[in-house]
Amino acid sequence: TDEFELFVDLNPGPADGRPNVGENGVLLDGDLYFSATDDTNGGEELYKFQASDDTIVLVADVAPGPADGDPGELVVFDGRLFFEAEVGGTDEEPFVYDPVNDVVTQISTNSHPAGDDSNITEMFVFDGNLYANMETNGLGRELFKFNDATDEFELFVDLNPGDRKSGA
Repeated sequence: TDEFELFVDLNPGPADGRPNVGENGVLLDGDLYFSATDDTNGGEELYKFQASDDTIVLVADVAPGPADGDPGELVVFDGRLFFEAEVGGTDEEPFVYDPVNDVVTQISTNSHPAGDDSNITEMFVFDGNLYANMETNGLGRELFKFNDATDEFELFVDLNPGDRKSGA
């Protein structure tokens, strides 16, 4: 008979490792990236399954300690992994992981500095560009486009001018 067997216990003991592969899993350079919780690093953070050696490793502890970084909206663009994560316990901000240099960086926008709660609800690639639906002070929720030259998100269109959310 075919049986499932435990591959790795990310959070040993009775606690749940909560690997979030189905909703948040993406492939980049043959590795599978996803969010999960483990006992060592505290809250939910970004991990990858390395197919080359069948190991799971922590990519980024965005919220060090017991707090959740709660990475989501994972999307691959231009050879890098973009995602949103919580900083300071409540602010959802854009991040990028560069697998070549093994570096995670928080991204600013030209509308407000990093750490000002972008509250990202989705990121997607369309027609060779990366877009994000996020909020800014004074604009509400609008559509932003990633600028490769500046490594920032810029307002793409203000569908509902003023501080009201357009629902982009």
